[in-house]
Amino acid sequence: TINWRVKNPDDGNPLHFSVSKIQNGVETQLSRGVAGTQFSVRLDSIFTDQDSSHFSLKVRAYSVDQMIKGEAETSELKLVRAR
Repeated sequence: TINWRVKNPDDGNPLHFSVSKIQNGVETQLSRGVAGTQFSVRLDSIFTDQDSSHFSLKVRAYSVDQMIKGEAETSELKLVRAR
């Protein structure tokens, strides 16, 4: 689960979010249209055994009319697989 905070949550113009995984320079969208400030996903559903264990996550915010936009990216994360 990834959670985020919005400094100015709506200003009368509701925000939606998309969440992406970035790995080896390739961005893969995991979800779009997230209405809240939380997203959950099973890691085994987005990684294969052949995937690199280093990745980052990016959250983009946008208003319905696309007038408000912003994004934030995590620092590099490391996936540790249980044996």
